[in-house]
Amino acid sequence: MEKALDYSAKILIALLIITIPLLPKWGNYALALLGIVGLAIYARNRTWNRPPAIFFFLIGAYLVRVVWLFRSNDLNYGLRSLETEAPLAAIPLVFCFFSLSEETRKQFLKMYVWTAFILMLLAFVNLTRYIIQSPFGFFEYLTIHLSNKKQMSEANMLNWRFAHPSFLSMFILYAQCIFFFLRPKNTSDKIFLSLFTLSALMFTLLSGSRAGFFLTFFSFLLFAIIEFKSFLRKKIPFFVLAGTIAIGCFFFAKRISDSGFDSFDSLRASTFVKTMQALQQKPVLGYGTGGEREIIRDEHLESIGYTIYHPHNQYLTELLQFGLIGSLPLFLFLALTIHYSIKYQLWDLCCIVIIFAVFMLVEAPINSNKGLVPFMIAILLTGSNGAGRKRYIVTD
Repeated sequence: MEKALDYSAKILIALLIITIPLLPKWGNYALALLGIVGLAIYARNRTWNRPPAIFFFLIGAYLVRVVWLFRSNDLNYGLRSLETEAPLAAIPLVFCFFSLSEETRKQFLKMYVWTAFILMLLAFVNLTRYIIQSPFGFFEYLTIHLSNKKQMSEANMLNWRFAHPSFLSMFILYAQCIFFFLRPKNTSDKIFLSLFTLSALMFTLLSGSRAGFFLTFFSFLLFAIIEFKSFLRKKIPFFVLAGTIAIGCFFFAKRISDSGFDSFDSLRASTFVKTMQALQQKPVLGYGTGGEREIIRDEHLESIGYTIYHPHNQYLTELLQFGLIGSLPLFLFLALTIHYSIKYQLWDLCCIVIIFAVFMLVEAPINSNKGLVPFMIAILLTGSNGAGRKRYIVTD
């Protein structure tokens, strides 16, 4: 029985990793079963593994969602949000019920990488099939979308329209961070890393994800900075990073000032204006869980079959729902996790959280299990062996 529970937990974690990119509902079922198995393991051993304190901020962020539900004017949508975002608290809690050896943890990290690589291979096979069937149609499609920046977000030359290209790109980027800091030593692993990196760059470009394509290059910058260990004590890499971000922000602001924010992304421009107007009314406590839906929804877009229920910016989504006070747990989690990962040199965790924090500027990944669960699994697997991990024996 003891071995059966342990094997079941490992199988369900593996199933969770494999299904989260494309079959999130199956991932939800796996998570629910993992919770049950985890409780059985806890009942058997009477031990629990407290994660680093930073992860309790995620549980706090979900408790805020539960409490703020009573402020919501859209109770049904608020309840749906609670269901979708349950992994925010469930995954850290489930990982408290059992421990993973260092060897097992690395096996799951490698599985995460291989899942991402197989996903890219399937996408490229699909692309090849499309090119063979219609070569002229493909090149025409390629020319139109790559030459028109405004339509880039609509381009998906992988023809993978049943999944969100940006969320898939982020899943692949998390895997790339994990792979890089597994530090492959033999030649074959280094070749595989190079192939994976090149594939990730092609995937994010062909998927049409502007955020994914930009963050791929951003991840290269993070890797380069972290690897300059001799300079780390002098803080030079952090000045380089700050300078790079500042330059990027300058050109971004210049483009907005020259042509207007609407020309950059008209959809995000309109939601940004609506959000800022709404925040002026309730800046401290927000509109409650799911309260952003009625503010952001656009009847004209709905009439043509396009729905948008959040500002495509997680920071603004949090502020709309929970205000300055209710948003603190999530915002503190991001800041403290970066500090914690630097302090204990958990560089894979550091890169994943920074990439996620930047991604939150242009999307709301927490509002979707396709965006939330891959991130949660990645940070738990990379951060669970940190210095703050302690084991407690529960006695009667």
